[in-house]
Amino acid sequence: MILWEAHEALVLKVAWNPNTGLIVSWGGDERYKVWDRDGRQLYTSAPRYQNITALAWAQDGQLFVMGSHNALRLCDKNGVGAEL
Repeated sequence: MILWEAHEALVLKVAWNPNTGLIVSWGGDERYKVWDRDGRQLYTSAPRYQNITALAWAQDGQLFVMGSHNALRLCDKNGVGAEL
């Protein structure tokens, strides 16, 4: 078993891209984070106020999308994104 402390609260959602090895996680600390395959943190968002209900990578690993109750956020692999 590997113990990985990724967030200051529970990890609630995780998406992994098998093509790039990148991981995006969402936690109870209301932040999303991007990680490389070695567990190095590449990006941490500012706290958000909407609960993320879905999280998925594009097949090529260049973009990921987060969904909440009434919004989508599209981000590049570096974590930079915009609400749709």
